[in-house]
Amino acid sequence: MPLISKVEPTKKGGRFSIFLDNDFAFSVSDYVLGKYKLTEGSNFVPEQIELVVLDENKEYLKEKALNYLGFRPRSEKEVFNKINEVLSKRLSKSLKVSSLNIPKLYSQIIDSTLEFLKKYDYLNDEAFAKWLVEQRVTQGKGPMFIKQDLYQKGINKEISEASLEQVDFSKALNKEYLKATKKCAKIENEYKRKSSITRYLVSRGFSYDQIENLLLET
Repeated sequence: MPLISKVEPTKKGGRFSIFLDNDFAFSVSDYVLGKYKLTEGSNFVPEQIELVVLDENKEYLKEKALNYLGFRPRSEKEVFNKINEVLSKRLSKSLKVSSLNIPKLYSQIIDSTLEFLKKYDYLNDEAFAKWLVEQRVTQGKGPMFIKQDLYQKGINKEISEASLEQVDFSKALNKEYLKATKKCAKIENEYKRKSSITRYLVSRGFSYDQIENLLLET
């Protein structure tokens, strides 16, 4: 049964390093320290160590996830990747505590964090997809570009298609077409000019059918 040999304040206020049998084990917040009465000279049963690590990392990961979401909305895949990276680094510091079931703890902490974020609507792929589509349309992006962007961020096919179906891309297409015509105004050959305009619009994510219909109207 390991002994808490030292409890030492860290440079970050409100946090403490816990040493078991003279070796650093993990750090905890002052809340967890008080909740589990972690004091020098007391014994630490394996089950209690697991509860402390679980509690500490759940709160830590929630805070990190909320900070990450504070910059802009995120997809579930983005958040999972971020908290996975954060937790992997953090738990690796506790690997020397041989009694810990790290894979089990990892799964519990990740699941708990995602469940918390969904429960309080911090994480919602449908709302995120709608937001992202609006942002990209404002930036003059077409449906092909946006569809790929949604895919890369882990949005499933059903949500992606539903969010794109709600958007009229005609204004964005016309706006980008005007930009393209200005860029290509000095090209005298009509065929080359239209080809350059088409390439530009395709690069913005508009389909050949959309472009062809627009060119026929102009």
